[in-house]
Amino acid sequence: MIKKIALFIKQKRSILLRLFLFLVTGLIFVYQYPKEYKFSFEYSKGTPWLHSDLIAPYDFPIYKLDADFAIEKDSLELISIPYFRRDASIKQLKTQSYKNKLFKNWKKIIENDSTLQKIKKDSLILFEKKISISIENIAKKLEGLYVQGILESTQITDKILTNKLYLRIRVGEKANNILINNLLFEKTAYIQLKSQIDSIENSIKSSTLKIKFKQLISQTTSLNYVKANLYYDEITTEKVKTNTLESISPALGIVQKGEAIILKGEIVTEEKFRRLESYRKEFESFSSIGINIFVISMAQVLIVGLILAIIFIFLYQFRIKLYNNINAVLFLLLLLLIEISLTNFIVRTELLHVYLIPYLIFPLLIKSYFDARTAVFYHTLSILLAAFLVANGYEFIILQTLTGFLAIFSLQNIKKRSQLFRLSLIAFLAYSFIYASFSIIYGETLKNFNMQIFTYFAVNSLLLLLAYPLIYLFERIFGFISDLTLIELADTNNPLLRELAEKAAGTFQHSLQVANLAEEAIVKLRGNSLLVRVGALYHDIGKLHAPEYFTENQTGDYNPHQKHSEEESAQIIIKHITFGEKIAKKAKLPEAIIDFITTHHGNTRTEFFYRNFKVKNPDTEINESLFTYPGPKPFSKETAVLMMADSIEAASRSLKNFNDSDIENLVDKIIDSQIERKQFDDTPISFKQISTIKASFKQKLKNIYHTRIAYPEEK
Repeated sequence: MIKKIALFIKQKRSILLRLFLFLVTGLIFVYQYPKEYKFSFEYSKGTPWLHSDLIAPYDFPIYKLDADFAIEKDSLELISIPYFRRDASIKQLKTQSYKNKLFKNWKKIIENDSTLQKIKKDSLILFEKKISISIENIAKKLEGLYVQGILESTQITDKILTNKLYLRIRVGEKANNILINNLLFEKTAYIQLKSQIDSIENSIKSSTLKIKFKQLISQTTSLNYVKANLYYDEITTEKVKTNTLESISPALGIVQKGEAIILKGEIVTEEKFRRLESYRKEFESFSSIGINIFVISMAQVLIVGLILAIIFIFLYQFRIKLYNNINAVLFLLLLLLIEISLTNFIVRTELLHVYLIPYLIFPLLIKSYFDARTAVFYHTLSILLAAFLVANGYEFIILQTLTGFLAIFSLQNIKKRSQLFRLSLIAFLAYSFIYASFSIIYGETLKNFNMQIFTYFAVNSLLLLLAYPLIYLFERIFGFISDLTLIELADTNNPLLRELAEKAAGTFQHSLQVANLAEEAIVKLRGNSLLVRVGALYHDIGKLHAPEYFTENQTGDYNPHQKHSEEESAQIIIKHITFGEKIAKKAKLPEAIIDFITTHHGNTRTEFFYRNFKVKNPDTEINESLFTYPGPKPFSKETAVLMMADSIEAASRSLKNFNDSDIENLVDKIIDSQIERKQFDDTPISFKQISTIKASFKQKLKNIYHTRIAYPEEK
């Protein structure tokens, strides 16, 4: 039994691996989906109610709309009065300290100043009396400032008091409203104290006493004694604010059991919309009690499983090449995970708006590596999966799918950065017009449009420019190939092509001609012309190993094959396939280009050496493997067209007469021979398409080899 299971797993490991990947992806999706009952009705303001009559199954309050409730809260927030506490100890401490410091410094001045010691005792007593009165006045002024109240100067305080007229100063359990303009900040309090000191100084008549007063003040830093005695009381402020906000009623009225919430065909007015929103809130609140998470999870498994099964079947039935490429399967599932996880994160955290997510990047990446139909198919199903997580799923699906289709179909191939800028503009306009249309349907006017949404669309569209570096990143990770890379590889200044042009000039020219032939034909089949061209340029790089053994590179009468047997010569020719594959891998060429190197001869024979050997050794049994290319055979329209073009271009060089009849016979003979040898059995190509290819080759060769018209010489 165990052996049978092991054998089954071994035989089916390919499909089992892919099923496992889809299963893991589906479980991650289900894990992220909210485990709560969804309100099943879709509705919008200004549209008719398309469902059956909706009757209240129980009493529920008519809640204020979130926006209205938020405005009411904000209004209370603006008019709320912040609380401050007064530190009574600071007044006594700072005033007494300042007064003591002034008296102490005055005593030092008297003791150390010889000028004062020389004056009369009566005059000195008078001086001391005046200074004592001045110090008392300064202390009284400082005390008065503290009684008035000094606020701390911080960013928090400034922010709290912005747009406020009053604040409340709490003393014990009591609090009094005080006009903010009647209070002082530390800087203004110091200015007033300094003004009082200057006034006292100006009132002193005696020049000697004025000098000593200045000296006294300079020795006592007044600023150190002007400190805040009013501090922000955050705890009390927030407590009062919370109590006030809690006192706001969230409801406007009540809908009683059995009362009609809305009837079929009625327009969803502002009032009806509020009723529906209230019922939805109550439904989700009540349904969360005793909720069966297992049942919901199983329902989600069914839906997610069906969507993933459709993707699996699509790949297996219509994109078998992608299905067979495990990297492609991993890539598609990874994009789905990123898209759904990003949506889930933003919806749950509410840090950003869901319309900021650049959903269009994902199908653009797929189109860059694969094709437009796969991109459209992926985008549609991924948006359906994401719609489970967002509010207003219907609007979300319409907005994202229509914009996605427009973006995919408007961008033929990403070959220039300017195309992405144009695509960003198209996406922004599409998002904006569709959203505006919905808003009008919902009964909103231009003045009532949520302009913030258009900002989200603008940012979303600009984020599409990230597709350019992401294309390069995923190419390197998964080994894909995009048009951007193909354009780079098609440059004949590429080091590998430059080396081919220098060491095997004939092969290089042959490759250019093959590229022209193949490109012309594949365009008529609506295949990837750029891929064919690049594949043609590199298909013979294996001839760099021994270029002189190939006729297009030979000059004069000497042929190096003369010193080899037919088997040896055949092996030298055949090895340009394996050498080409090694050179390509060393140069890190994409697998899609290496496919052209390995398939352009399929598993055909080196007919020239095979026939020569047969003629020279008529009685010897031939080991055909020595004369047969290793393959594989072409497996795509592009590789098949290149195989045809390569053989025809090489054979056309041996034509003696380049008339229409000979060219047509040559094309028919070579392609029919390849069909007879079953070289295109693995290729999705029809006989009608082969006829199209033949016609293209014939016309192209006629244009290349057409004899020029002989003009009469001038006399």
